Amino acid sequence: MAQQYLGQTPADSDQAMALFDGHAEIVLENWEILSRLRADPYYQEVLEPSEAKLIDKASVVRRVGYEEVWMSDGKDAD
Repeated sequence: MAQQYLGQTPADSDQAMALFDGHAEIVLENWEILSRLRADPYYQEVLEPSEAKLIDKASVVRRVGYEEVWMSDGKDAD
């Protein structure tokens, strides 16, 4: 999924995940939301330039996953 949605090749299996100084988790209902965010003029003009000052995007490691929620009779199932 990382390659399909983020244009990123999968990480090497020996990649050290302990070497980081921050973490962000973004939960989306669907991928269109992320596309709309990136296309929004406010994001492009205000937020993205700020990100460039705060984040070394070349060193960012991204992971893509999903959450399965099991339901039974309209309630979360264990």
